Amino acid sequence: DPILVDMSDDKPFIFFPNPSGGQYNIIDKRINRENVRYVITDINGNLLEGKASVSLTTIDLTNYTNSTFIITIYNDNGKIIQSEKLVKLDR
Repeated sequence: DPILVDMSDDKPFIFFPNPSGGQYNIIDKRINRENVRYVITDINGNLLEGKASVSLTTIDLTNYTNSTFIITIYNDNGKIIQSEKLVKLDR
C-alpha cells in the first residue's frame, strides 16, 4: 500500500497518487469543506474540463493522453484556493 506523506501544510487539498494512470484521490483538509469550483487545463493553458459547486473527492483523467495537467480550485468568490500539477502516466 502507498504511504501518503503530506509535504505542504499550507495546501488544503492533497492529490494522490501523483503521478497516476489518470485516477486521483483527493483529501480536503479544510475545516468547513464547502463546495468549490475547479478547472483543469493542459500545460499550454487549454481548458479540458471544469465543474462548479462540487465536493472534490476524486478526479478522473483516464480519457486524456499522458501529460502534465494543472488543476485550479476556486472558492465561491472566485478566489484561487490552490493550483496543483497532476501528472498522468500509463503504467
